[in-house]
Amino acid sequence: MNDDAKLAWLRLANVELTPRAAHALLDRFGAPQAIFDAAVDDLASVPELSPDQLDRLVHADTMPTRHQIAWAQRSDVTIIGRDAPEYPAALRDLPDRPAVLFVRGELIDTDRFAVALVGTRRPSPYGRQITARLSRELCDLGLTIVSGGAVG
Repeated sequence: MNDDAKLAWLRLANVELTPRAAHALLDRFGAPQAIFDAAVDDLASVPELSPDQLDRLVHADTMPTRHQIAWAQRSDVTIIGRDAPEYPAALRDLPDRPAVLFVRGELIDTDRFAVALVGTRRPSPYGRQITARLSRELCDLGLTIVSGGAVG
């Protein structure tokens, strides 16, 4: 995926839409950039989109996403949109699947067991330490660790 496509996917993720609203927009407009290029009236006609979500979508900034792309490159993280061939088959049929994945390591089709780690925007030093330890130990047991990659 080129940087322009990553930028559009990240902008969409940063708007913090519900999965239902994000997928309704993607189904209607086809691609994230087409969503941002759409007229406000066209966006407002999507029933799954709340007025607050519409406002965030219309005023979505690109600067944070540029920083995220740079961070991903430095951190060896791959950004995958729901239309990418490498998007996991196990997620494709879920109605509330994430529109964007941040992947460090490999996505393997045979990964059957995964643990989702959910945190906070302001973790304590102890929280960071125990999360790192827990994720390492779970990986050592052969489990896949997933995270929503939310801001924070």
